[in-house]
Order: sequence, then C-alpha cells, then structure tokens
Amino acid sequence: MFGNIAHQILPGEELRFKRLCSASKIDFELVLQIVRKEHPSSALLFGALDFDNLDNVLRMAWALGLSTQSASFLQIAREIGVSIDGKMLLSERNASSVEAWAETRRRVYDILVFDSITVATQAVLTKAISLLFNESAVSEIHWANRDQDFLDLLTRAPKTKDLMLRHFHQSLPSQVFALQVPGSLASLGFSSRDAAISLVEKLAQDEFGIKKPFGYAFVDKSAFSKKLEFTDPATRHRWNFGAASQSIVFYCFANEAERPPQPIQERFQNILLKELGGAVKVDVDTNENNRFAR
Repeated sequence: MFGNIAHQILPGEELRFKRLCSASKIDFELVLQIVRKEHPSSALLFGALDFDNLDNVLRMAWALGLSTQSASFLQIAREIGVSIDGKMLLSERNASSVEAWAETRRRVYDILVFDSITVATQAVLTKAISLLFNESAVSEIHWANRDQDFLDLLTRAPKTKDLMLRHFHQSLPSQVFALQVPGSLASLGFSSRDAAISLVEKLAQDEFGIKKPFGYAFVDKSAFSKKLEFTDPATRHRWNFGAASQSIVFYCFANEAERPPQPIQERFQNILLKELGGAVKVDVDTNENNRFAR
C-alpha cells in the first residue's frame, strides 16, 4: 500500500480483500496494523523465523526436490508465538526443529546462489534492467504487471532488445568464475552492489580479454544462516540459535565465443582477492560452483 491507500496489485483482478475480511468477520483495521508492523503480532509475519518463512522454505525445498522434515516445520508453526511487546516465543525444547528448518533453508540457498543457470539469468536481467532504467524513468515502469509483462517490455525496449534476444531468449552466458568472500559491501570497499559488479567486469575485460562479460554479485545478509532469539514461554529463559551470515558472492559469465580456452577460476580468484586488499585466506571448496574465501 502506498500512502495508506489500497491499490490493485494484479491487473484484471478485482480488489476485494476488504470485503472478504468483512464477510469473514475479520477486523480489517487490525490486519492493516499487522501489515504496517504496528502490532506485536507483526513479528509472526515479519520476523527472522515466522509463518511466512516456514511456508516459503518448505515449498522451495519441495520444488527443488530436497527431502525435508515437514514435521519440524509443523511443530514450530504450532508452538511459535509472540509476547505483548513483540518478542518471539518458542520453547527451547523445539531447538532441534529450528535446526532442521535452518539446515533446510541453507540447502535451499546453496542451490539458489550457486546454480550457474539461475545466476546467469539474474546477471542478464540485472544488466538489462540497469540499461532500461538509464533509458526510462522509474515512474514509467508498471510494477503491478506480471513478470512476463516486464520480460516482454525488456525484450521490446530499443535499449535492451538485442541483449534480451541474444543472451536471455537465445542462449544464456556460461559461468567462468564464482567466489564467495566473507564481509559486507562496505567492508570490502564497495559503495554499492553495482560497484562490485563493475569491478568483476573490468577485471574480466582487462585481465582475460572478455569483451562483453556479465558480472554479478549476491549480497548475503543472513541468507545462509540467521541469528535467532526466542523466549521460552514456560521458563521465560531467553535462548539463541545460529549466527548471521554475511558475505558477497562474485560471479562472471561470458558467451561461449568469449570464454577463455583454459579455466580461469584460480587466476581470477587471486586477482580479485588482490583487488580486495589481499586480507582474506582462500579455502577452495571441492564443488567447482562454490568457491569460498575464508
């Protein structure tokens, strides 16, 4: 909602949520308070571990073909609560269920972040969207449209048409480099994610002769693991679980015609780490798609 005014989200569908609330004897104003994070119960929808997150992680794991302990998710959903001051309530005896949720979530993000086809798609779309924004005012973008409508816009726009046809619809670029480095954008010397992407593309061009690289950077702010805090409702004991992950994953993609004849992962890694100040020790993972600098 913008300006506290109800707006239609999906085109062609009647805005009827308020009427449905009334018919179901649901306090619409209370719903708005929760959505606006003005009510203690908001934590059950916008917390580090909440109903929405339980549902999302379980459905993503199922869609990705991962085996899951759904009983653990249901156990958390049955027992999680919130105090009058908005603190999350959960008995410490559910720690093993929280661990099962955290492990499933980590496995989901391992796939989403290190699947080369998925990230190649994001890299191409990021470049196309950046070009489109340089050409059009943000106010001209119809954000209520569906994803396919936005893809059609990118494919039609003069500034992005060739890029989309060649590198999205025809053939995605291939991954030539990926490296995960602990830290934040600021701690690694970047003013923005675009700055990190620009560095990757500059190194690809200057050091490896890739004329049109597709750089990308994933900013991990508790993506792989979260720090959770709960209060046991029976004992009032406060207990914690996990730690917040923070890292940047750098990627570079190139068309087959521009791919170097020999693998450049290690050389690219060393050059990038030198650019970042050489302050990190590299521990190369056995998974070729997941190179983590520690």
